[in-house]
Amino acid sequence: MSLLEWGVDGSPAAMAPPTGLVERVWARDPSAWGPGEDDPASRLGWLDLPATMQEQIDDLTAFATEATADIDHAVLLGMGGSSLAPEMLAQIYGGRGRISLEVLDSTHPAQIAEVTSRIDPTRTLFLVSSKSGGTIETMSLYRYFRRLAPPDRFAAITDPGTSLQALGEAERFRRVFINPPDIGGRYSALSLFGLVPAALLGIDLGALCASASAAADECRKDGGSNPGLAIGAALAEWADAGRNKLTFRTSADLVSLGDWAEQLIAESTGKEGKGIAPIVGEPVLEAGYGPDRAFAHLSRDASPVETPSVALSVDASNLGGVLFVWEFATAIAGSLLGINAFDQPDVESAKRAAKDALASGAGAEWPTDDPASFFQGVAPGELACLLAFAPRSRRTEAVMLAARTKLVASSRVATSTGFGPRYLHSIGQLHKGGPEPVRALVILDTPTEDLPIPDSGYSFGRLIAAQAAGDASALDTAGRSVARTTWAAFESWART
Repeated sequence: MSLLEWGVDGSPAAMAPPTGLVERVWARDPSAWGPGEDDPASRLGWLDLPATMQEQIDDLTAFATEATADIDHAVLLGMGGSSLAPEMLAQIYGGRGRISLEVLDSTHPAQIAEVTSRIDPTRTLFLVSSKSGGTIETMSLYRYFRRLAPPDRFAAITDPGTSLQALGEAERFRRVFINPPDIGGRYSALSLFGLVPAALLGIDLGALCASASAAADECRKDGGSNPGLAIGAALAEWADAGRNKLTFRTSADLVSLGDWAEQLIAESTGKEGKGIAPIVGEPVLEAGYGPDRAFAHLSRDASPVETPSVALSVDASNLGGVLFVWEFATAIAGSLLGINAFDQPDVESAKRAAKDALASGAGAEWPTDDPASFFQGVAPGELACLLAFAPRSRRTEAVMLAARTKLVASSRVATSTGFGPRYLHSIGQLHKGGPEPVRALVILDTPTEDLPIPDSGYSFGRLIAAQAAGDASALDTAGRSVARTTWAAFESWART
């Protein structure tokens, strides 16, 4: 399948890209984006990855081959960009290699216990994956599993000079992978953060990088034949006109690709009151949608259906190229919206609020607001957010879907859902920094059984309660409409 099977429908080209924008992106010109906390020039290393990562293929393949001698299972401990790309690759390519891989990006004790019950720690490789090297969720999970497995059952993926690099070398991990530092987490799918797990999964890294390299060549063109430019310009134009709810339509085998794109788009564009809200996994509304919607189709034979929409045909042979096109399109959209596509100020605000809540014990007493009253009168143009600090499972996901169906069917409002603390490193930026109005229901499932976090002084149950309280506080500070409820009350409302 050719990468060039893509299309844009419904764009009047009111926001024509400035001449020379593509050249400025490739020249790492920071003035192509708005101001922010991170310098764009220091976050554009992803442009080179299709070429530079090919130099790593032999080493990564050898590492994966050696691991099969004493490893049956891999568990990746990570958050946000460190976890979403590996999860996507595992779901799309899973079963090709001898080692199975799953992602653990929750601090809920029930989910941690469930994963622990299914693995033999002595035959498991734990990938500790963190760009900063100090992500609280990742390092808490490391401390927990380190008590169950020796250091040669751990490998680290991090930036140079981090505390995680020092830890891995001091503990004599099986391997410490050092990623190029000029890549933000959400643009890291084609870096070591994505390729180390891909190697363990038995994915053909050469084909993945070759596909991305071909896409990079297409994205150097300055005109309508550049897929990244055309898609990014269309998304920005539609968002500027009020169609800022980009609703994804994916085939069943590509659902995780939508989850990956959700973080990329939301965290890159959702700031300064602007942004594109990716709507992933929402039930189809047969009665039609409000004027705030645009659509993205991702499937093996994708074509524009609704208007306006973009479409990309995807299969295993061109996935690397599709990832690069979405990264380039997101950078273009950010430029045209006048924001910095490479910082995440409201992710940091939620982290600070969670830290304060952990210190104060906030979240121990959780209110039970009424979801029905909170969402009464919600209408198209708003973003209704269902944010559950609960374990991810088929049962809890079914409850979330039931709640979305209720809201979409009754009001045609766009819905955004997430499991915490996972979503804090993803769509949480848009919830606080993106366009208004936003209604956010923060849901806490208080664990019936807890797990201590070694060498921390607190437990996973206390941590997830603090993260829920911290995010509710950060949303309130950002001027969003916020309510809090328990999982039992939420489930009762969703199923009635």
